[in-house]
Amino acid sequence: RMRSIKLADILGKKVDDDDILKALAPQISLPPAIRGKILLSYAEYRLKKGSNSIPALGLNAPWPDKFSALYTGRSQVSGLSWIDTIANTTLYGYCPMCGSETHKTVDHFLPRKPWAEFSFLSLNLVPSCGTCNGKRGNRANAPHSPHRALHPFYDHRLLKQRLHITKISPPYAAPKFEADVCTSVSAKSRPRVTHHLDQSIDEVEYQQFCNNRWSELRQQVRRTSTIAKWKKVIREHCDDAIATSGPNSWRTAFFDGILKNRDAVQWLFDNRAKA
Repeated sequence: RMRSIKLADILGKKVDDDDILKALAPQISLPPAIRGKILLSYAEYRLKKGSNSIPALGLNAPWPDKFSALYTGRSQVSGLSWIDTIANTTLYGYCPMCGSETHKTVDHFLPRKPWAEFSFLSLNLVPSCGTCNGKRGNRANAPHSPHRALHPFYDHRLLKQRLHITKISPPYAAPKFEADVCTSVSAKSRPRVTHHLDQSIDEVEYQQFCNNRWSELRQQVRRTSTIAKWKKVIREHCDDAIATSGPNSWRTAFFDGILKNRDAVQWLFDNRAKA
């Protein structure tokens, strides 16, 4: 689910990036001056909570390629094998960046281009599904963009709120499903939440997920005798989704979207014999 997470919960311990960088320095012949610049920049990253206003160091060759290679070839020898634990964690079950029901990659919150210096530093690495990771690319947190994506390690307060609901548009025989910002989101937070949804949720996968849930409802409604009972079924689905997958999963957004769309609820009931 699109939610806040703690790196220490995934790894079972805190990561000391300063020690990791210190240990790597002799392996890659990293000059003390460059190491010092990276540590200062990373301190700013932590202070500004991953803000894309942090200037990239613009390191000359070969350092960007070396840092990228360390990330790609992470191993026990380099002291970076813990990165695979982030990618393969089953602690959450939902992508914390988009809310889909899968994740198996690591996303660089501030992308390696131009922030090569953050390639293997822990607070810049978040579990993600491959689709939303690829969609964000270098765009979601581009340097000096007026908005940046929500950071699952830092944006705890915002990510605990209901942020997203499924907008359902007729014709209901083949409805269109879109991720929309909840009306409860404040005017101050709305542009950033909108940016995050636009940059993180793949429309095709979202539509397919909702199509599948819609088809399931069309089968379930056949066993419902009254509209009151049908509304209760949908409400229970919504309550269960919130309890099991949190406030911002695709599942929660879908059932809440159905519940708040009277026309969709009524259409499903009226057409139950045709399912």
